[in-house]
Amino acid sequence: MTIDRLKKKYGFTASNISKIQKAVSDAENGSEGEVVFAISPSSAFYTSWELVFAGIFSILSFVIMIPFSSRIEVFLKSIFWQSHSYFVPLFMLMVVLITFLVFFLIANISFVDRLIVPRRAMKSFVEKKALSQFVLSDICSTKKRTGILIFVSVLEHEVRIVCDKGILNATNQAEWDDIASELAKGFSEKDPTCSIV
Repeated sequence: MTIDRLKKKYGFTASNISKIQKAVSDAENGSEGEVVFAISPSSAFYTSWELVFAGIFSILSFVIMIPFSSRIEVFLKSIFWQSHSYFVPLFMLMVVLITFLVFFLIANISFVDRLIVPRRAMKSFVEKKALSQFVLSDICSTKKRTGILIFVSVLEHEVRIVCDKGILNATNQAEWDDIASELAKGFSEKDPTCSIV
């Protein structure tokens, strides 16, 4: 998904972006904290779950065809002048492969990914990606350990706020988790700044 489509889909208007920038700037001025905002289309590739999803439906298509193999043979004889014994298994294999491909493509739709990938796995991937972004953005090397990362993972509909030691000494993670939940709610309502006053 391109940045422009991402902005449009989740309500990132010029007004909302300037609101976020102002909120980050105000937070930095009001404390010794340094805030970084990061947004990612997804936190992981969920190919293994997509392959399992497609595999289940392709096996199911094969199982459904077995009782109809004699009808499939009659159908193939009506199409081809000469029918060979391998036509039926070849036809069934072709149907299984097409089914696999179609359902793999369906599994790559964001909405379907959210249905087939376990929520716990998604949360774990978001957590790992947020921590890696915290390190990669170099927010972890502030002088007084007061870095804050606001990380949004779009596919998973998750927001994480990662704070360095200096911030967590003055606050607790539960407060930041509540703020992250409010931000996630704003994204789901297509107004990412609804929780920013």
